[in-house]
Amino acid sequence: MQLIKTKCFPVLYYGLEACPSRRPTSQFSTLNFVINSTFRKVFDTRSQDVVDVCLEMFYCVSAEQTVAMRKTNFLKRVNNSN
Repeated sequence: MQLIKTKCFPVLYYGLEACPSRRPTSQFSTLNFVINSTFRKVFDTRSQDVVDVCLEMFYCVSAEQTVAMRKTNFLKRVNNSN
């Protein structure tokens, strides 16, 4: 899971902090679907309850929270560069 969190998930989130979408709720639901599907494949389950527990155990937050954190960090870096 550490490999997926460090190598795969950043590719999903690439550029979202700098380029907002017109339909953010649709975008976040799509990203959450991809994350949930990844956990379903890795743990070979169809149960959303199992996926939710695994997300908590591996400290994976929702796409909306991740993009918000990345956006905050991006804006801090932009502000400090001036």
